[in-house]
Amino acid sequence: MIKIVRSNPPPPISKPFIEPWRILIVDDEPDIHKVTRLSLDTFIFENRPIAFISCYSGQEAVQILEKENDFALALIDVVMETDNAGLVLVEYIRNRQRNKFMRLIIRTGQPGTAPEKEILEKYDIDDYKDKTELTSLKLYTMVRSGLKAFRDIHLIQEQSNKLFHADRLSTLGTMAAAMAHEIKNPNSFILGNLPFLRDYIALARPILEKYASEDSTNRLRRFLDQVPKSLDEIAEGSRRINDLVDLLKNYGRAETKTEKKHFFLSDAWDDALTLLRFRLRQQQVYIETNLPKEAFLLGNRQQFSQIFINLINNSLDAIESTNHLKKNGKISCQAHIENHTIHLSFLDNGPGIPMDVANKIFQPFFTTKEPGKGTGLGLAIILDILKELNGQILLRTPTDGGTEFLITLSLANLDKENET
Repeated sequence: MIKIVRSNPPPPISKPFIEPWRILIVDDEPDIHKVTRLSLDTFIFENRPIAFISCYSGQEAVQILEKENDFALALIDVVMETDNAGLVLVEYIRNRQRNKFMRLIIRTGQPGTAPEKEILEKYDIDDYKDKTELTSLKLYTMVRSGLKAFRDIHLIQEQSNKLFHADRLSTLGTMAAAMAHEIKNPNSFILGNLPFLRDYIALARPILEKYASEDSTNRLRRFLDQVPKSLDEIAEGSRRINDLVDLLKNYGRAETKTEKKHFFLSDAWDDALTLLRFRLRQQQVYIETNLPKEAFLLGNRQQFSQIFINLINNSLDAIESTNHLKKNGKISCQAHIENHTIHLSFLDNGPGIPMDVANKIFQPFFTTKEPGKGTGLGLAIILDILKELNGQILLRTPTDGGTEFLITLSLANLDKENET
């Protein structure tokens, strides 16, 4: 059995954190803030509480929104520091920030100053309420409707993005398969002609040996000794190209969920290292591997390789972002088997994942990387693949830094005749 836990007690597993719906209250009357908070003190929507941020002027709200822009809902008064401060804020959110997701509800105590029909037609808001008519029940209904609309818009956008990325991945897969075919043809020509080249060298060797014995510079002798080694290196390099091409073809080929086969965990890990060999070598990252030979799974080997590829790429990005680790990066992949279950630990010595975003990392399209650096789909894809395999993944933050993912999977039956 491979012992993963270090000599000191294992760091605690990150506790699940339920992210609240964030609501912005913008009103110059302190009593409105108090009443709103009191009326919605126990409000829960889809098992998530709400968190209020209070602003007492439109300008204060702008300052908050410049730093934080993850609000689901904003309750905005019209007349504050100016007669139209709330409407100016609406324009800022929709047109300057281009935020079309946040639900905006106007609450006014002076409907004559801002007539409902005129405001609804001119401004991109979601509701208009007279403060004098807002009972606790109506306030509850208004907030729940706003959050439901925010959730639905996000779901639609999320599905749209998934379809877009799925289409891109499909196109990349087709391109990868086509490129693999084009690479394999000339490579097959090289491999196919190597035996003939060996035969020609063998025929010429007796003649060259005769001249080599008379060569005082010994250059011909060195040539005769080096040729077989060079041919072996060419053959090995070509075989590696073929292996890499076969991997690319496998990833380019669409596979259904029912295409499950038995495979060794170590083979999926080796596939990932092969595909990422150049990047690993370029960043000079040390790889530590300890996977039991009997770790045997039933599933899609290419999909499981994708789990390792996504984890390694994330670690490499994290290590690359830390100057003092650029030449001292380390990735460890270890596993042990206990009670017919594979317990796998994937650990890097990067800067780690901040606790305030740890609960978001498995959400589709969430990323802390620079724009253009990542899609935010890597960990979400891992979660989906593991669900198909009835597996689990947990984030652990070691006390001495870095990031560790713990994966548990059921060991497959070694009876290969049961493949589906």
